[in-house]
Amino acid sequence: MDIQKYLEKKKKIVDNALNSYLPAGRDLSGLTSAMRYSLFSNAKRIRPILAIAVAGSCGGKQRTVLPAACAIELIHTFTLIHDDLPGIDNSDLRRGRPSCHKAFNEATALLAGDALCVLAFEVILKYTDKKVEAKMLLAALREISQASGLNGVVAGEVLDIKYERSKVDLSELKRMYALKTGALIKAAVRCGAILSRASKPQLKSLTSYADHLGLAFQIADDILDVVGNTKLTGKPAGLDKLRGKATFSSLLGVEKAKAAAQNEITAALKAIKGFGGRADPLREIAKFVVERNM
Repeated sequence: MDIQKYLEKKKKIVDNALNSYLPAGRDLSGLTSAMRYSLFSNAKRIRPILAIAVAGSCGGKQRTVLPAACAIELIHTFTLIHDDLPGIDNSDLRRGRPSCHKAFNEATALLAGDALCVLAFEVILKYTDKKVEAKMLLAALREISQASGLNGVVAGEVLDIKYERSKVDLSELKRMYALKTGALIKAAVRCGAILSRASKPQLKSLTSYADHLGLAFQIADDILDVVGNTKLTGKPAGLDKLRGKATFSSLLGVEKAKAAAQNEITAALKAIKGFGGRADPLREIAKFVVERNM
């Protein structure tokens, strides 16, 4: 399959849905503009597309998982806005243009992130698909909330800050990555499976796929920070080294980090071996994750 065409097609579907949840129009002191500025930047929409692809692999429907998929993208965008703030990564560039706090101001960026986070849960609670039972909706809510806070992205960011200019071993780094990057990827995969009524064995296999994919995704980001072209990646190169961050590249070197990423992708593909051709998009997304802009 042509993964680029698949991603472009699904991205349009996700973008249209996101636009319906956060339409342009009445703007409260620039807040909506700041939210839309970050939400509709040059994003690949990997997380919501994963949820859609998982639905396809389990015999589910795209429309059934789309609201939850969009909610995860709203959460993801909120974390990126906050991640770029001066108090955390102090990054002036995101996806090839000024970060939200540079385009607006720090206070507006902070509040735009907060509003996107709240909007995510509003989107889920407005589910209108009658095939989505209350227990399925609650399960999806649980996945997304756990992946977002104390047991997910926010905790991962705290560790990321804590580990700056510190000696960190590989097991600690993997734990941080599982929270910082892997949690939302796993939530997308598991929500796609839960809302598609996947069996317990299917859910277990897909969760394993997500765990390995999430780690590979972050390792690839580590490598891009060293060898990536800012014009292609859309964010400053060398920022991890400048801030003294612990990364796979700093611990292992670029070549061994590349091998580690490939090993994780191999394990991810093995996890979904029993899904047959319906899981081809998941396989191609996994390969794309480690090949993007490298």
